[in-house]
Amino acid sequence: MSFNKNIGWVLLLLLVAAAVYYSVLFYGYFPWDDFAYVRDNPDIKSISFANIELFFSKFYLGNYHPLTMLSFALDYKWGRGDVFYFHLTNILLHTTNTLLVFTLLGKFKVNKLVCVLTSILFLVSPIQFESVIWIAERKNVLFTCFYLLSILFFVKYIERKTLMNYTLALLFFVFSLLSKAQAVTLPLTLLVGLYFYFDAKELKQRIKTLIPFFVLSLVFGVLAVYAEQSHGYVHKQPTSVLKACYAVVQYVINIVLPFKLSVFYSYPMANGLFEIISVIIVLFLIGLFIYVLKKQYKLMAALLFLFVSNIILILQFIPVGEAYMADRYCYIPSIIVYFTLVYTCFLLAEKFVWTKFIPVFYFLLVLYTAIQNVQVWKSNKALFTTSLTNQPKADLLMNVLGSEYLAENNFTKADSLFDAALGLDGTNYQVLYNKATSLAMQKQNDKAIIYFDKTIAAAPTYFPAYLQKAILVINNKDFNGALAVLDKAISIKPDIGKAYFLRALCSENSSDFETAINNYTDAVKYHYEDEQLYLNRAICYGKTNNFKAALNDVNLILSKNPTNAFAWYLSGVAKINLKENGCNDLATAYQKGYQPAVQALNQYCR
Repeated sequence: MSFNKNIGWVLLLLLVAAAVYYSVLFYGYFPWDDFAYVRDNPDIKSISFANIELFFSKFYLGNYHPLTMLSFALDYKWGRGDVFYFHLTNILLHTTNTLLVFTLLGKFKVNKLVCVLTSILFLVSPIQFESVIWIAERKNVLFTCFYLLSILFFVKYIERKTLMNYTLALLFFVFSLLSKAQAVTLPLTLLVGLYFYFDAKELKQRIKTLIPFFVLSLVFGVLAVYAEQSHGYVHKQPTSVLKACYAVVQYVINIVLPFKLSVFYSYPMANGLFEIISVIIVLFLIGLFIYVLKKQYKLMAALLFLFVSNIILILQFIPVGEAYMADRYCYIPSIIVYFTLVYTCFLLAEKFVWTKFIPVFYFLLVLYTAIQNVQVWKSNKALFTTSLTNQPKADLLMNVLGSEYLAENNFTKADSLFDAALGLDGTNYQVLYNKATSLAMQKQNDKAIIYFDKTIAAAPTYFPAYLQKAILVINNKDFNGALAVLDKAISIKPDIGKAYFLRALCSENSSDFETAINNYTDAVKYHYEDEQLYLNRAICYGKTNNFKAALNDVNLILSKNPTNAFAWYLSGVAKINLKENGCNDLATAYQKGYQPAVQALNQYCR
């Protein structure tokens, strides 16, 4: 497809992309994974050989995608951490993918309007918002870009059998795998391409060219499962056939009618009528595939196979993550569905002319919905509220929306959402933890401790619950009880600096200053450092007459924060006990607002 001949269509696609996604450039972070991947991730804040090596040797949140991490690092360097640039890259990648879809469809000599309408539906559909607006889903738009490039060069290889085209197809496949493991489906897609181009005899000979692709898929597929397992994201129970069939049908509905979408979909609560109908529909599609395969209806067979091969990995037969379904999983399958819809309408137009206008009106409806709904993503609270409206029995959505209200200190709404979520699943440790946190913020310590105990019962290795419970027990002056809780937390995760800090507080309040010093030192060892720690340790050193060590801690504080009046007071006291002149420090403490310093001035500095 010549670029010059299609420049008008390309400009139209770019214009529509700008109209829908321009406002996204000024959005913030989405709370799920965006913080861990981007905002709070020290690994992306510099580009060096050490960091690049880290990207290729480390799993991030149960995923192996070094090129995705490298792209984040490049964005950070380019934009100096401004979230604008992360959004810009996602939008550019999605727009590039749209142009690649347009180009690929042109390779198959499809009606140009079919190419345009398919591409533009893929571009604007709200089903893509999760992949484009959610920064952490960079892996989705990036792997698809390389995925489509690999297909494009493999098609060129079929047309003109050159080593360069084959090498580029293989290379872009590797890049795709290094961006997201979902790329393992590509060899099946290429197999469809061979089936479409060649007869049965030549197909057997050509399949040999796919062997390297299948080998790479196997290797990266095993690696992906290992990465998920290493982070505890592979569940014990795979999905049932019934639920998988329900998911297939629901995915098609969400792609075709992307009007009531959600950032989270809960599992069906019961095997109802719709689930049974879903099984019947899937069985019909299987029968249809067998029929068209026998009848050599190559295009229909290819479309059915492409859809199934690109959706089967996301049906939770290998159960990973918390999401039963997710819009981001529809990114590539949506291309197939939109092409099928548009192509069918144009095919019917040979008998019924009016059917070719259906995709145009359908596009206008989807475009209108997209422009309206893209604004929802600007506010996390609005997004979660809309999602909960569309998925009213999703306890996870109740939990995250409750967390948004909790951040605003709106305890009434937060608690009502947490209680509703617990009504659906009383053992959800995340909801129990947030409910406990809400009660603690409302100073209802005894009730909060009960809910932290429920959290621990539901998730015995969830150490944040132990830490928060310990804080409440310390507030109740039960230092021995708090120590027992903290010892359990440290047995679960020995490198929690805060646990040692809290344990030191217990020892200090029990006048066991030597043990407190050791625990404060362990807290520093495990990267828990703040002014209060050093102030407390300085006091403990003073209680054990180690004023030199106390002065070292105080000097460390003052080197970073010379406005700390209490630190000036401790410095003066330590110097006086070391037979040095501490009067100036005591005077500074008094001048900066620490009133008790006047007593020490009167006692030591007359």
